[in-house]
Amino acid sequence: MFVLHDDPYLSLQRHTDLKYVLLVRSDRQFGSVHRVATSVRECAKALGDIKVARLGLLLDWRLAPLTTDPVLLKHVVQQTDVFAKGFARRALLIATPVGVMQSERVARTIDHAKPVLFTDEAAAIAYVTKG
Repeated sequence: MFVLHDDPYLSLQRHTDLKYVLLVRSDRQFGSVHRVATSVRECAKALGDIKVARLGLLLDWRLAPLTTDPVLLKHVVQQTDVFAKGFARRALLIATPVGVMQSERVARTIDHAKPVLFTDEAAAIAYVTKG
């Protein structure tokens, strides 16, 4: 495992043995749309010339704080979706059933955001590393 990027909000790790990338959301609230964009952009830069089309992406949002700001939440989903679009397989790991419901609700408001949701880490890893 190699840490490609780490900031107070996001940590990006490459698991070369299983051929997937892990993006972990911290427990800190982004606080602004600008902060979301900057953090996700830095993660994208950290990928450099890694060919992601053959890699899985696991978005681990278990620590992410719930937010009641719909604009900020929608921006997090949109920015993450843009980051994730080049990966072969994508999964979102959520801590609770309530988090899963919130994620599904937000995804319905964004045409292209259709994450595969998991509450079980092993199942999520198996999904992003299959094939």
